[in-house]
Amino acid sequence: MAVNSLLMQFFILFSYMMDGLAYAAEALAGRFLGAADGGRLRSLVRRIFWWGGGLACMFTLLYLLFTDTLLNLLTDKVAIIEAAAGYRIWAVLFPVAGFAAFLWDGIFIGMTASRQMRNSMFVAVGCLWL
Repeated sequence: MAVNSLLMQFFILFSYMMDGLAYAAEALAGRFLGAADGGRLRSLVRRIFWWGGGLACMFTLLYLLFTDTLLNLLTDKVAIIEAAAGYRIWAVLFPVAGFAAFLWDGIFIGMTASRQMRNSMFVAVGCLWL
C-alpha cells in the first residue's frame, strides 16, 4: 500500500502538468469551434500535442533517471523504496503512455463532443477485453 501511494505521487505530479494543457485546450477548442475556425482548431491540436509530447518525454526521462531520488524525497523508509523497484517501470512509462488521454479529454470537452468521448471509451473497453 505504501509503495502504491508513493508511486501515485508520480502520477499526480504529471497529471497536474497535463491538466494545465488540457484546460487550455478545452478553452481554445471551444473558442475555435464556436468561431467555425477549423484551421486554428487543427493548429491547436498539433501544437497541444507537440507540447504535451515534449512534457511527457521530459517527465519520462526525469522519472527514469531520478526515481530513487524522488522516492527518497517522499520517504525515508528503505524497505518501501526497495519494494518499489519492481513497479518503477510503470511510473516511468505512464507519462508517455497517458498524455494523449489528458489532451484529448480537454479538446473533446471544449468541443462538447461527449458522444465521441463515450464512443472512444467503448472502443477502449472493447480493446481491454481482447
